Amino acid sequence: MRVSEKYTSNNIAILVVNYIVCAVITAFSIGPGGFAVNVAGLDKTLLCGFMGGAFYLAGFVMLQLNITKNGVVLPSTFNKLSLLVSTGCSIVFFGERPDMIQLTGFAVAIAAIILINSEKTSGTKANFILGLILLMISTGLGDTMSKLYEETCPPQLSNHYLITTFITAAALCWLVMLYYKQHIGKKEILLGVIMGVPNFFSSSLVLRALSHMDAMIVFPTFSVGCIFVVAVAGIFFFGEKLSKRQFLSLGMIMSAIVMLNI
Repeated sequence: MRVSEKYTSNNIAILVVNYIVCAVITAFSIGPGGFAVNVAGLDKTLLCGFMGGAFYLAGFVMLQLNITKNGVVLPSTFNKLSLLVSTGCSIVFFGERPDMIQLTGFAVAIAAIILINSEKTSGTKANFILGLILLMISTGLGDTMSKLYEETCPPQLSNHYLITTFITAAALCWLVMLYYKQHIGKKEILLGVIMGVPNFFSSSLVLRALSHMDAMIVFPTFSVGCIFVVAVAGIFFFGEKLSKRQFLSLGMIMSAIVMLNI
């Protein structure tokens, strides 16, 4: 998304292409003989995928709305803090019991997210608190759908869950794109493809990780790991300079990842 800002303002159109690419890759993963309809648990799988796609789009819409109302810093922070919702649901509804080291790592991850987004930015104002809360909830519930699928649906239908999620997100995002009168051109297709490939693999790997590890480990590690990768990419590819506070945050992130995975 950072790279796309230089070439086009049709950010929603890029998302549409991104979700379509993800769906196409998933379809190839399933194969022509894999779309069986008489499979136990398929109805639950499709429902989880539909809800996941709807929450994905809701999170994006709330992020855009909050950026308009609250600036950039607060929405970015609350978007990352959505892991409170996904991990909280895993503890309350799925009986996960993290140990003290993991809880400490979780707390350090939260502190790092707040710290790295706490730089003073002109124009940032907290006048839409409800929107920030809804952003955190919608994004967190989108992640929770992956955990819900993993707990209640057959593991062999993981690609069915993913393709339903991506198709739902693409269809709903298309409607939003039409509402804002954006269009899909060559630039949007190219950037959408570039975004869609890693998006598919990240979603697929998170789902696979949830089948082997607790959400208490997966979601915080994925969230703070993304922050670390983005920060490093910003330094090497965009010439960004990090403040002492941001360097401290990155150190905290690495510590949190280690503690979460002990």
